[in-house]
Amino acid sequence: MRSIQLSLLSTTAHMYNKRPKVLIVRAGLGGLTLGTLLHKANIPYKIYERASEVKPIGSAMYFHGTTANLFKQCGIYNEFVSSGKFVSAVNVCNEQREIQYKIDFQANGYIISRPKIYDLLSRQVPRESIHFGKKILSMENGGNGVLVRFSDGTEAEGDILVGADGAYMRYDRVSMQVNRHGYYSTVAWGSILFLDEETSKNNDAFRNSEWGPEAAAAMCEKIKDFPVTSGGDRILTFQDLMDRTPKN
Repeated sequence: MRSIQLSLLSTTAHMYNKRPKVLIVRAGLGGLTLGTLLHKANIPYKIYERASEVKPIGSAMYFHGTTANLFKQCGIYNEFVSSGKFVSAVNVCNEQREIQYKIDFQANGYIISRPKIYDLLSRQVPRESIHFGKKILSMENGGNGVLVRFSDGTEAEGDILVGADGAYMRYDRVSMQVNRHGYYSTVAWGSILFLDEETSKNNDAFRNSEWGPEAAAAMCEKIKDFPVTSGGDRILTFQDLMDRTPKN
């Protein structure tokens, strides 16, 4: 009887100590961030990306100072700060180029190139943990976890499935200009398209897997005449920013 009880206790302890295996869909910034944190917590995981390689979308991203703890957890804080540009405030303007209000940050933020932040995160995740060319065909939930089937005929089993594909509706670029003093200044601009349930049906092209240049160009065409703030009397529009932005 004693040996049976010990065996049961051992099995129960094993069940409670077992760490769940996490399956992450997409190897973008969200997927890499989650993978980094799981890797540091010694929790088993795998990242599955449908593309053969990931091309970071856009050029610039802004991070509020409250994200500092996240980057410290990921182990990239010092590199993040040295690579980013300091931002102390943001002016929010209307279409008449008048400042509606100003956001002063007690915990200041940084703007950083998207490829750079992607590179910082990708170096935290072991290469063998990311699988490319894995387009999902189906998913099944069961009592023992989740089963994912891919288009190449392979399967993956895990306890938790996380979809990390939230970058479809954003496109950013950075324009570098020389001001009158001869110093370089950075202007970051972006466009965000918000879709409700009805309009999303008519804008399915914006949900392609890799957000190609055609979809980005379509969004730019829609906003090209919007006025933007400038330092002179001439009213500038997004078209002026686009003309000054390297197309690559």
